[in-house]
This record gives sequence, C-alpha cells and structure tokens, in this order.
Amino acid sequence: MAESHVISALKAKQEEIKKRISNLQKEIKVCRDELEAVTKTLRVFEPTPRTGGNRLFRRGDVPRLIFDALRENPEGLDADQLSAIVIEEEGFDPEMAATIRQRCMMAMNRFVDRGQVLKERRGLERVWRLA
Repeated sequence: MAESHVISALKAKQEEIKKRISNLQKEIKVCRDELEAVTKTLRVFEPTPRTGGNRLFRRGDVPRLIFDALRENPEGLDADQLSAIVIEEEGFDPEMAATIRQRCMMAMNRFVDRGQVLKERRGLERVWRLA
C-alpha cells in the first residue's frame, strides 16, 4: 500500500514539473519575440545603424576610416594603432579589438596589393603608410 502512495505522489510531481517546463518554454518564446522586436526597433534609432544583419561595417567604411587615419599619421600605423582608431571612431566595444584588428589587416593587405599603401617593418611590427 505504501508503495502505491509513493508512486502516485511521484507521478503527480512528474506532471507538475512537465507543466512548469511547458510554461517556461512558452515564456522563453515570448521573451525571444520581445527581444527581437526591441532589437529591430533599436536598429532604427541607433546613431550609426549597421546594414545587413551581422555586418560590422557599412560598405566603404573600412577604407574611409583607414585612409583618414593614415593621412593623419604619415609616419605610418601598426595594426594595433589602426584598430584602436577604428574602434574609437565607430564606437565599438573594446572587447572587439581582435576582430577589428583582423579586419583592418585584411583590408591593409588588399590596399598593399593595389599599390595604395606601403608595408614596412619597424622592429617586429608591420607598419603601413600611404603610398
């Protein structure tokens, strides 16, 4: 007899947990929908809205930022200096420094290939300046 009482209590608890999980899943869906709506609205009001989903930069922003920085620093800039300028100009989170640095280096290599920028070595660092 005691075993049937325990089993019925466990089954009742099992159903209670299933209902809680179901309610929490519904709440998560509502929260995701609200988050999506707020994110879309925020894109409308951002001071520098980004285009195209997960893109960091609008078309043409990277060359403009890089060439402006190189014009202001004719002695040349290394990748860390360049990425710091881009982060400051665009208002990125400093934690994105590695990603921004990589993007800047890829752009600099393209500009070197096109003959727009010169790459020099100063000690262990690569430094770029306008051609």
